[in-house]
Amino acid sequence: MTDIRASATRSPTGDDATGDNDLAAFALLPAFRRRQFQPDQEVIREGDPAPHAYALVSGWAFSYRLLADGTRQVLAFHIPGDMPGLADALLGRSSAGCKAATPIVANSLPAYQLRAALTHDPGLAAPVLRALSREAVAAQERMVDLGRRSAVARTVHMLLELGERLQRAGMAVGNGYACPISQILLADALGLSAIHLNRVLRRLREDGVLRFRAGHVVFDDPARARRLALSSRQDTPEPYPGRPRHSTLPGP
Repeated sequence: MTDIRASATRSPTGDDATGDNDLAAFALLPAFRRRQFQPDQEVIREGDPAPHAYALVSGWAFSYRLLADGTRQVLAFHIPGDMPGLADALLGRSSAGCKAATPIVANSLPAYQLRAALTHDPGLAAPVLRALSREAVAAQERMVDLGRRSAVARTVHMLLELGERLQRAGMAVGNGYACPISQILLADALGLSAIHLNRVLRRLREDGVLRFRAGHVVFDDPARARRLALSSRQDTPEPYPGRPRHSTLPGP
């Protein structure tokens, strides 16, 4: 996935390290337990104590917050090698919920034992800090997406970012990847309605930028996708540079 790896996103650690080494370090702890979850099953309940830390072995999960009116904001998608809810496990209470998006397998460790291991094993601190730094950088990107990028730009940016993460994890080939999350989940992550997202994806498909269908994302024009991902909210009616005249996509 050479084109996607040259996307608008960067590895939070400044290299191409995946979560694989972090996952291995976690699994070496003697008290870890392997657990399985089915789609839509809660891994972490928002607002509850956080008695366990998790490291995702297989499948996809997502972290989220529920608002008072019943709407949901998806905060992050998790792929193998990620440690969802790690900061909450260290602090002792869950600030967000986490559910399985697909069947998942996760390594589980009592949070108090993780905290004790960090005190006595400095070698474990490095993967934990890497995981926390990835979460922090990803949160910054989401703030920029929701606050300053247009619906088109934030959609393309998130799909590029997922592709880059999957590439580093060895789970993507060429200019596309398997993406088992639903459009409803993606819309909740982007702060869009499902109808609005469907329109954005249709325009991107019709303009030959990317396709998101049947659980797969394919970038037909990776270079143009990168330009769109870097654009901000539209302030003027100027046409998008290099855009076909029949294009329905807005300018940056």
